[in-house]
Order: sequence, then structure tokens, then C-alpha cells
Amino acid sequence: MRTHPRWPVRAAAAALLLAAAACSQEEPPPAASRPQAATTTCASKGTLTMWERSGGNKQMVDMLVAAWNTKNPDCKINLTYIPHTEMVGKIAQGVAAGDVPDLMGMDLIYAPQFEKEQQLVDLTDQIKDWPELKTASKGHMTVATYEDRLFGIPLYADVSALFYNKDLFTRAGLDPDKPPTSLAELRSYADKITALGGGVKGYYLPGNCAGCNIFTVGPLMWASGATIEAAGPGEEPLVGDGVKQVLQFTRDMVKAGNVLEGGRAENGETFHLQFGSGKVGMMGTGNFNITLARQQNPR
Repeated sequence: MRTHPRWPVRAAAAALLLAAAACSQEEPPPAASRPQAATTTCASKGTLTMWERSGGNKQMVDMLVAAWNTKNPDCKINLTYIPHTEMVGKIAQGVAAGDVPDLMGMDLIYAPQFEKEQQLVDLTDQIKDWPELKTASKGHMTVATYEDRLFGIPLYADVSALFYNKDLFTRAGLDPDKPPTSLAELRSYADKITALGGGVKGYYLPGNCAGCNIFTVGPLMWASGATIEAAGPGEEPLVGDGVKQVLQFTRDMVKAGNVLEGGRAENGETFHLQFGSGKVGMMGTGNFNITLARQQNPR
């Protein structure tokens, strides 16, 4: 499961419950000169700046920011969306230049590195008594904590799931009420759906988006018996026969023509729009696609 905490950046303030994100492919941020410490409070009048990565969670983030701005008219959030493939690099550059937002949505994969470099605001003392922290996602809280200090709080989590198009199942002679339960069935069903022609493909894989892949292919590896996360220091992640098995499965899917040709170049910018196009039979994606698919198919 991919989860996405949002993180206040060292250089300003916020007592805003934030979290988010998807995964991108930039290299980890370099160590940089330290900007001035944040005030960690919102001025009685003024604005807070926030960076959020583009992608499928935009609607939800827009709603949350709008709700905040309605409740806090003297301390509104000015929200800017950054292409998710550029986000980490932009943050690293901003830290080095001392020009960063008050708040940002950060992929939890990179958060510990920013925490270690002291480039995020230490929120521990300001929010230690918040009752919400007792029921907050343990995964988010673990990644948001560095040396027993808290640097972020969760806002939402994306849950990996296999979506399938019942209309295409029916057209391909498959039972629309029986989704696949194994890699073999995934392949068999994809072959039948792709055979429909007309630009329809049985499966979708984002070929140029590391975060999308760990989010959608990683669960298949885990379900096939592989170890995804390192058990501790010195241990290796992504080990076990399930890793090779699933990689071979994805390679075979592409070779069989079951994946859109454009999928090879998918960097995450349009990943969330693929299922709702009606041209994809099955696709690993997230809960955000429930809303998006409905918007793309209002009838």
C-alpha cells in the first residue's frame, strides 16, 4: 500500500493536518545549507504557501484547502501544483536557495532523507497533545518520525487495488462478477480482452514511473510470496522468487500486446486517467480512481 504524508518544510509555519502523494523518480535530495527555522505558527493575517504534486488526489486536496480557507479567512493557504516528476528536485533546489513553501506533500520514501538533513520543521512540541495522533496511521507516523522527533502528519492513504472493467469482461466472454485471482488468470483474461480490438487492451502498466510500479506491481510480488521491505539494517528489500515471477509476468504481458504502447512512456502524469478511458480491461491503481472513473464516465 502506498501512503502519502504531507510535510511542513523548514522555513515557515503550519498547524495544518496534511499528508499525501505518489511516487516519483528523482534522485534523493542532496544535503544543503540550512534555511532559517520556521515560526511554526500562522500569522493572524497573511497566507501560507503549499506545494502539492499533480495527480489523482487533486480533487480531495482542493476540497481540504478550500475548507481550511473558509474556516481561516485571515490565514489562507495558497496552493500550487507541481508536476510530480519535478517535485523532489524542486524541493531540494528550494531548500538550497532558502525559498520553500510552508507546507508540501511529500512522498514518504524521501521524507527520512529530508528529516535527516534537518530540512523539515520539528513539530513534536507543537502537536504532541493532539488527540488525533493516537489514531493516526502507524505507517505514516513511523516515516514522519526521526530520532524520536515528529516532522509530519498523515492526511490520506492510497490503497493499491486491481480495478477491472465489467463491460469489457462481458464483451470478452468473461464472468463480470468473477475478477482474476492469480497471475495466470490475469494473463488469460487480458489475452481475451485485448482480442476485442478497437484499441482495447487487457492490462495497463506504467513503464516509466517507479512509484506507480511499486504501488501496482509491488503488491503482486508480495502476494506471490516475495519480501518487499527490508526487515532491518543490512537486509535487502524485494527478494524472493515472487519478484522474478512477477517481473516475468509483466514482461510477458507487454510482449503479448496486452499493454497500451504509450504505457511504456507513462511517467505518472496521466496514470490516474487510464482506467476511466474505458479502453483498459484491468489495472492496478488506487482508491482515487473510484472518483475519477465516475467523473470520466458520468453515465
